[in-house]
Amino acid sequence: MATRDRAVDRGTRRGNAIVLELGHEVRMARLEHGLSQSAVAMAARTSRAQVSRVERARAPRVSVLELARLFVVLGLELSARAYPAGRRSAMGRTGH
Repeated sequence: MATRDRAVDRGTRRGNAIVLELGHEVRMARLEHGLSQSAVAMAARTSRAQVSRVERARAPRVSVLELARLFVVLGLELSARAYPAGRRSAMGRTGH
């Protein structure tokens, strides 16, 4: 029997992919600037371990605020935007 692809599951997969992509961007920017995880952590007011977790996508509940701080320390600006998914919502209506 086929399993249903629930909206919450699609959202979870997309969220995990975004965390992975952003973590990779943090790592690449940090290395391009020749900075240690400790230096970035201190400037962003977080721990070195948390920077490591973000870079490895092991911080699935990392906040937008924390990501924005990490990126600004690295000379980047985080931007986010939502787009219509083209699928029906869990409520059975389109997103309009």
